Amino acid sequence: MRLATIIGLAIAVSAAVPGLVAATYESSKPFTIIISAPQTTIKVGDPVRIHVVMTNISDHEVNLLTEFDAGCDYSVQIQGKNDVKTHEPDCSGSAVFLHLKPGKQYESDTDLSIILHYDSKIDDMVKTFDFTSPGEYVVQLSRHISDDPDKELIKSNKITITVTE
Repeated sequence: MRLATIIGLAIAVSAAVPGLVAATYESSKPFTIIISAPQTTIKVGDPVRIHVVMTNISDHEVNLLTEFDAGCDYSVQIQGKNDVKTHEPDCSGSAVFLHLKPGKQYESDTDLSIILHYDSKIDDMVKTFDFTSPGEYVVQLSRHISDDPDKELIKSNKITITVTE
């Protein structure tokens, strides 16, 4: 009887450990990023707007350097029908610290169709994402948990924007 109890407890503990490890891993993420689009279907040439909500889910204040622009604050990944394009934050404006207290949110809006990058071939700034072809585009944002690029990356949900003629 005693052996059966010990074996039963051992099985219960071994079954619970992966869940505890997963819960600990999830709780180590200090914030979440949720994106949405006011319009999920747009016409070619229309702005591609998204709404970003970052929520502090930790028990401590989160301090992140920000320029209050999604193109500067987040990595943006967009998957079209033929390719995946990524834009890494590359702004060098007047960044400040965003002090996000536990449970608080920071919301922002951005237009993905106006994010630019430098093209050395033409020595000028060009649009990073091409929304001129009709189709579906899957969008996801991500950000490191601190300004250290070696720190863990937090990814947003994915949304689909449909571009029509």
